[in-house]
Order: sequence, then structure tokens, then C-alpha cells
Amino acid sequence: SHKVVGLIPSVPIADIQYKVAKASKRGNDVYNWRVRKRLKAMDKIKSKPHTLGYFARGIAKPLTAALFISLTYSGDISREEAWANVGADFDKYRARIYSKHGKFEFIRCWEAHPGSKKNNYVHRGYPHIHILMIFHDAEFKVFRHNRKYRITNKADFEWEHGFVDVQACRDLKDGISYIAKYIGKAHNLNTDNPSLLTLALTWLHGKRGWSMSRAFNDLIRTLHNPNKIDPLEVEPSPIKWYLMGFYGGYPLQLIMDDALLGFTKKILAPQYWQIYGSEG
Repeated sequence: SHKVVGLIPSVPIADIQYKVAKASKRGNDVYNWRVRKRLKAMDKIKSKPHTLGYFARGIAKPLTAALFISLTYSGDISREEAWANVGADFDKYRARIYSKHGKFEFIRCWEAHPGSKKNNYVHRGYPHIHILMIFHDAEFKVFRHNRKYRITNKADFEWEHGFVDVQACRDLKDGISYIAKYIGKAHNLNTDNPSLLTLALTWLHGKRGWSMSRAFNDLIRTLHNPNKIDPLEVEPSPIKWYLMGFYGGYPLQLIMDDALLGFTKKILAPQYWQIYGSEG
């Protein structure tokens, strides 16, 4: 019988199954779907007062453990320097906040400043850093100003490279709605020009669009559905998958039967598709 020899052990071709999946590339529809799916899971989280110490409207002396922070560069250095250093600058900022207020979890994303006409777009392209911080032990006094919630000790969150905006979050869902707005608009090729600018500059400088601390990721999964069991954990006979590579249209003819080949010929931009083989 025919066998496939190469990246996977020799297996009779009748026992090989193929899965064709469009690759996730920053800004394409698959990438955006994955981002939206992750954000949708976060959006379903129900905040709990005993986990965050959130506050409700009307409380006389509100406190919060959740902050949404935006950091911007003043323009004292070039755009290229700002993007080259933004990761290290963020790490130093995190370390300083940790030394003052203790452990916290975070979600972070970058955004490219669109600039404004009134100042000749001098800040166009500079990175902004948007951060949702959830503190383990620290709480901050809150007051309302111009329809937004602020904290009294904003000075603790200043940074040396430019400007900082600090907002108090009433609960976890409130905070996630802030950060999700920036993550969503920064990873969608079908929106406005500022979104394209962010995608282009994060790609050019090799920056991950957004990230979160490991414990925050665990918190999201737990709060979203603590009783959910992953079906893969109870699969009686798990499937073993092999990555065979990334192929354009022509090489697929070497490993596909006529039916599957006919299907793939209908695929737009086949160079962005992944081919996987499974051992049956």
C-alpha cells in the first residue's frame, strides 16, 4: 500500500486523515476571530466583590483594587526609540508599581498614537501602553471627577517618559471592558486608519499586540466557568497530530487525494493555510 514518508512515521495512506486550517496572521480574519473569542470569554466574567473589593455607586468612601492605566510618550525621544524601548520601559514601570503596592495581575496592549492635526501630528506613531491592573492586597481611595472614577494617589503611578492617565474600575468586568476596547480595535484590519497604524508598527517592531500575566489568565478561566471540564481531558483515545508544514497550492498535490485537492483549489490565498496529518 502507499505510504507517506517524511516528517511523520510511515503510515498506510488509508489511515491518514488531513485537516486544513487557515493560518492565523496578525490582522487577518482568523486572528481577529481568535482575539474576539478570547475577549468574549473575558466579557462573560461575573465580578465578585470578595475577589476584587470593588465599589458600587453611592458608597461614601469607595475603594478599588482594579485600575486602568494609559501611558504615553512625551516626544522627547524619536518614534523608533520609543518602540524599541517600550517593552523594557513597561517592565521597569511594572517593577516600580510592584515595589510600592505589592503583587498585581495585568492585561497589557500597545496602541499607536494617531496624532492630531492641531499639533501637526508630531506624536503620530508613538506607542501608547494600556494596562488593566488587579492588585492582590492594595486598595485605592476613589473619587468621581468629570464622569470618571479617579484615585487620590495618582502620583504613585507617574512615569518618567511622558503622561499617565489612571482610572478606577468599579469591578473586573468594568476593567475588562476598558482594555478589550483597545485590544479589539488594535487587531482589526477592517476598521479605521489608526488601527492599521497600530498593526503595522507592532509588526514592524516585532511586538506582541497584547499579553497578560499567567495568574490573570488562570483567574479568567476560573471565574468564567469554574466547573467546566475540557473534553480533551476525558478523550478515551486521543488523536496524535503532526505538523507537516506550511504549503502553497502546488505541493498539496503530492499528499492529497482528488477530493481534498478539489476542495483546496477553492481556497483563497492557499499559502496561508496549514496542513496537519493525524495518525488514525
